[in-house]
Amino acid sequence: MDGRDQVECCGCMSLREGTITIGVLYLVFSLIFEGLLIYVVCHDDLRDYRVMAIVLLVIVSISTIALILLLFGAGKNRHGFILPWIIWESICVGLGVVGCIVSVFTVGASALTSILSLGIRIYFLYVVVEFRKKLMAQEVNSQAMC
Repeated sequence: MDGRDQVECCGCMSLREGTITIGVLYLVFSLIFEGLLIYVVCHDDLRDYRVMAIVLLVIVSISTIALILLLFGAGKNRHGFILPWIIWESICVGLGVVGCIVSVFTVGASALTSILSLGIRIYFLYVVVEFRKKLMAQEVNSQAMC
C-alpha cells in the first residue's frame, strides 16, 4: 500500500494504530476503574455504596469485554470483532449527549468539560468506525479478486 492509500487519524497514525491506541487507553482506564470498584465492594467502611459499585462493576466489565474484542479485531484485522465496541460506545455516547444536555441546563457553564470529553469520545468512535469501514472494503476487494 503506498502513502496515498494510507488514511491517518490524529495526523500521525494509521487508522489501525489509532484504533489500537484508543483501545489501550480505554482499557487502562477501565481496569483502573474496575480495581477501584472492587475495592469499594470489598471494603466494609463503604458498605453504603456497595450496590451502586456492583452495578457499575457490571457495566465496566461489559466495556472491558468490548475493548478486548476491539483490540483483538484491530490486531488481527477482523472487522466483526470491532462491532461490539462500536455498539457499546455508541450507546455510551448517546447517554453522554443526554447527560450533557441535562447538565447544561442544570449546572450551566461548568458542563463545558463534559462537552469536551464527549467530543473526544465522538472522535474516537469516528476513528474506529472508519477503520472498520476500511477493513470491510478490503475484504470485499480481496473477495472480488478471487
